[in-house]
Amino acid sequence: MADFGLFCSIVFLDSKKKFPFILFVIVAHAMVPILILNIYILFGQREFIRDWNIESGKFLTRSAANRYQGVINSTETLLAVLSQTNSIQTRDIAGCTATFANIVKQQPLYTNLFAMTINGDTYCRANPSIQPINNLDRLFFTNTLKTLSFSSGGYTIGKLSKKPVLTFGYPIINSLGTPIGVIAA
Repeated sequence: MADFGLFCSIVFLDSKKKFPFILFVIVAHAMVPILILNIYILFGQREFIRDWNIESGKFLTRSAANRYQGVINSTETLLAVLSQTNSIQTRDIAGCTATFANIVKQQPLYTNLFAMTINGDTYCRANPSIQPINNLDRLFFTNTLKTLSFSSGGYTIGKLSKKPVLTFGYPIINSLGTPIGVIAA
């Protein structure tokens, strides 16, 4: 019996000394599954966030492309209507300058509107300049006359503004069906 008492006193004495360690082991065993679950959730959220960012990027790209296409379509419509106006067809400089200036004032998307002869000489623009401008060397001008349809010249530096611009052209065709110039935005 004495041996049992001695054994109990050693076990309890040792357990009292080892209590912090035993408590740590028990808590660690309880926390490991929680830690593993948190890591799993974290990686799952990371994949979710990555996928969400990819989808958001696609959405923004589609939205920008749709808006850009809308701008192109409205520019084509504007130029088509303007090309048929009397002031453009007859080269009424005062009339088309006033019309162009009013449109640019109301639509800040456009930095300038201008009309050119078949030789590329500008005869009317929203932002008048004493400097004569010839656009025979511009891609929008040559493409418009080559295709006799709405055309883009791509990004370039504006001759007057000295800023990057995207210029579109539309043929000015008289009542006989002959191209007599190009109108551009």
